[in-house]
Amino acid sequence: MKKAIISVIIISLGSILLAQNAPDSVKAGKEKKIYEKPAVEKAEIVLPRIAVLDFVSLAGAPTSIVRTLSERLRFHLLESGNCAAIDAGETWKAVNDLQISRADSVTSGQLILLGAKLKADYIIAGLITDYREGDIEFKQHRLELMGKVYDAKSGQLARMDKVKVKCKKELQAMAEEAAEKLGKKLIKYCGK
Repeated sequence: MKKAIISVIIISLGSILLAQNAPDSVKAGKEKKIYEKPAVEKAEIVLPRIAVLDFVSLAGAPTSIVRTLSERLRFHLLESGNCAAIDAGETWKAVNDLQISRADSVTSGQLILLGAKLKADYIIAGLITDYREGDIEFKQHRLELMGKVYDAKSGQLARMDKVKVKCKKELQAMAEEAAEKLGKKLIKYCGK
């Protein structure tokens, strides 16, 4: 009997302690008011859309390097977070539809049409102006790139910049380094 009384007392004390620690909404039927912050609409950030035309080699660079440069430049622009690089396939299709033969001979009118078709703000055309593979005379690889940024609405040249890379790395690594350097230079001209 003593055990039963002790058990009842322990259960009663436990109930009292639980009731004291219960949230206000549970005690005496009180409702707890919850303050909700009003929803704040976030301003949508619209990044400039940039199309990168395939590079044109004026210095005899192999096709594999030319393709690497175009794709890596597109990647570095996108990676910067300051723009939206238009997909290579979409750009290639638009260039073919408009019958643009080479990025170094595109006209203002073609640039405006291309910009409208791709909904682009800027178009970048790249040139390989110097390319040397390491040999006895040069001892290291050399690559010089020029990038031209066009305003896609007006078709006018907005900015031009160039980079030079000399190294003993493998050719693809050199192309990667050159594209990254050119991308960093050109992205600052593509702001809104």
